[in-house]
Amino acid sequence: MTRRRIGVLIAAAAVAAVVVWAAWFSPWLRVGHVSVSVVAAPKAAWQDPTLRTRVAQSLPELVGRPLVTVDTAALVARLSRLRGVASADVRRGWPTTVAVIIRPRVPVAVFAEPASRPPRWQLLDRTSAVVAEVSRPLPGWVVLGVSPASPGGRAAMSVWASLPASLRSRVAVMSAADPKSEAAVTFTLRDGATVQWGADERAARKAEVLQALLRYTAKVYDVSSPDVPTTRK
Repeated sequence: MTRRRIGVLIAAAAVAAVVVWAAWFSPWLRVGHVSVSVVAAPKAAWQDPTLRTRVAQSLPELVGRPLVTVDTAALVARLSRLRGVASADVRRGWPTTVAVIIRPRVPVAVFAEPASRPPRWQLLDRTSAVVAEVSRPLPGWVVLGVSPASPGGRAAMSVWASLPASLRSRVAVMSAADPKSEAAVTFTLRDGATVQWGADERAARKAEVLQALLRYTAKVYDVSSPDVPTTRK
């Protein structure tokens, strides 16, 4: 091995050592600031005022640690498990910053906890995930009449999310005739009429048929079999 090549190897090793020292031991590449941002939907009817604080409290102590040692993937997994968090992003901002970006779940429905005293209302997003709890229902929101943790509750919210906006705005209560079944979704319109929807399938066809049936006054609209729909007065 020539002297020149040996010199190159020694120089490369020295550079690598400097890089390792700078990344792991340098006081200039340590976390000095952690920023938490909550990116809320611009038209969200409700926002959790405690979310930013809960996110900050769930973070481990990062200030003073070498920035290179911050496990961003582990932090994302940890924050994504927090109630009300739809997604999380954690980024290193060289040389001294960790940026945490949270996108919250957007509540669209409420569910009354039957065993709570005084009554508590769970705010739910369109996947039936619990976003928060409040002491009173929010006016104008759709009410889920069956547990969001049940197959029927999850199916009911899935149906609600699949409805065209013109139909969603007319729904007062989403429910299921059998909470243990995903094929027994029903809902009540704001005028008091009942819609028997059935399974969470053929949603576009059922919505089209229901919109046609709503031109006629009835107490019950049955679109569970959309090819043979019925109404009852």
